[in-house]
Amino acid sequence: MLAIGTFDDPVANGSMAVFASRHRAEEFLAHDPFVTESVVHPSDVREWNVQAFR
Repeated sequence: MLAIGTFDDPVANGSMAVFASRHRAEEFLAHDPFVTESVVHPSDVREWNVQAFR
């Protein structure tokens, strides 16, 4: 995980985590106790175009 944090209103808008790859993100979600115990529900994994910021 490279970064993690909540949006302005985490209850309404959730949070975001940035991983080095889609595989790492999916692996994290598969073993995250907050996800496996249904405390949080991940909505999706999206690609990040890091080249746009260089």
